[in-house]
Amino acid sequence: MPQIVVDEAADAAYVYISSQDEKREFGRTEPFLDESNGMVNLDFDVNGHLIGIELIPASHFLRPTDR
Repeated sequence: MPQIVVDEAADAAYVYISSQDEKREFGRTEPFLDESNGMVNLDFDVNGHLIGIELIPASHFLRPTDR
């Protein structure tokens, strides 16, 4: 189950697609959405599997109840 970690001070969030206990070797980051009102970066492991999603600013993408 995905886990959302929010940094309120930075207004950023990271969605872990797999368990943080699973140690996957980081491969690359691909910008998915980069607009003036928000940025989404997709993180992949070395095998090309999606491991996480970064949302900046978090307040643009998440409701207060999601935090």
